[in-house]
Amino acid sequence: MNEPDEANSDAIEPTRPARPFVLTLVAIYQCVFAVLALLYFRQMWLLHLAHDPASLTTWDPFIENPFLFFLPPFAVFSIAMGWGIWRLQVWARHALIVTCGAALWTWFRNAGRYHSLILKTAEDRHTFIPFLVIDAVILLILILYPEIGKTFSDRQHDPSRSPLP
Repeated sequence: MNEPDEANSDAIEPTRPARPFVLTLVAIYQCVFAVLALLYFRQMWLLHLAHDPASLTTWDPFIENPFLFFLPPFAVFSIAMGWGIWRLQVWARHALIVTCGAALWTWFRNAGRYHSLILKTAEDRHTFIPFLVIDAVILLILILYPEIGKTFSDRQHDPSRSPLP
């Protein structure tokens, strides 16, 4: 009498599309990337605080690269995209496609002109190029992997889905 009826249990609980494992990896990567960006910003901020304006030998990272101030908002955006991908939100898929595509397009469009300014040392190349390759892989996965498109389209058109999974 207290045992649930197996025939009625499917009608009670709405079906959710299964999250492909690759989307779990993408969501985790977005959060790890955000943490790394915040740690890098913290390190540069500590160097900035150690800067002595009277000294000509101290290096201030924010004077050389003022775009470092965009790292915290970009980290928050990256966490939001990771959370959206985790919850299979269509907006997150579109935002990630646009973000990865813009990063790749900007880099390859300006690679010849600014290569020596951005990647001054071998350490810069060894840290930046893997992020670029991962962005390219994520873009290809989100666009070309057939299971991903089906997962997001099923989630978007499912009338029985609740707003919170």
